[in-house]
Amino acid sequence: MVNLLIATKPEFKVTVPSSMVVTLGQPVVLPCSFSVGNVWQPESIVITWQRGLEVVHSFYYNRDQLKHQNPHYVKRTSLYQSEMQKGNASLRLENVTIEDRGEYICSVSSQLGGGRKIFPLKVAALYSEPVLQFSVQPGSVKVLLTSGGGFPAPTLSWLQDHEDLTNSTETRLTQDTLSGLYNVSSTLTLKENSNATLSFILRNEELKQEIRRNISLLFGDGLPAAQLELELQQELEPKLSGRLVPPPVW
Repeated sequence: MVNLLIATKPEFKVTVPSSMVVTLGQPVVLPCSFSVGNVWQPESIVITWQRGLEVVHSFYYNRDQLKHQNPHYVKRTSLYQSEMQKGNASLRLENVTIEDRGEYICSVSSQLGGGRKIFPLKVAALYSEPVLQFSVQPGSVKVLLTSGGGFPAPTLSWLQDHEDLTNSTETRLTQDTLSGLYNVSSTLTLKENSNATLSFILRNEELKQEIRRNISLLFGDGLPAAQLELELQQELEPKLSGRLVPPPVW
């Protein structure tokens, strides 16, 4: 009886994250790893990064090959060449822009085989500390919230004693045509003769940013509108500190 030993070739794998969220303007490393064998043959390694049909970075013949690189990525990409023998095909991308979001493809081939994986890259930007303005008019008081410089579009909620007033507000969202960043303004109108405890919550879901502020409005009895005193109390979430800046009441 003859026993035959059959050597099986190890499966070649390329591994990337399921998705990524990165902060606008920061550098980011897009992870990608691949299978390596006992013998390292650098001349056999081909690594290509793409976003859709765009070439982001290419490496073969044991060096970077950037002739066909999309101009959007020029001088912004690099590989970790000293780590390739450990199976590292990760890409470093400098100064992330909103235009960088999309589906990225990491393709690797070697003497062991080849493979490719795709994952989405999302880009986000934090919203600025909100500014509050108060306008007292006969019969009403308007509370205006403004914030900006964020991405993607935020969600905004207004509460009064745990009652949701969001649908009673006038909210305007605009996007800068150059930067692509969003600015938001939201106005809530209240009756003048009633004290109020308000809360507003601004969220950027992609970055898990939440700005929550509590406001107490106290009205003096029998005073004309122009002489009403408003007391502003702020409670700052430990995640984000900042200033609430009410202008003079008129």
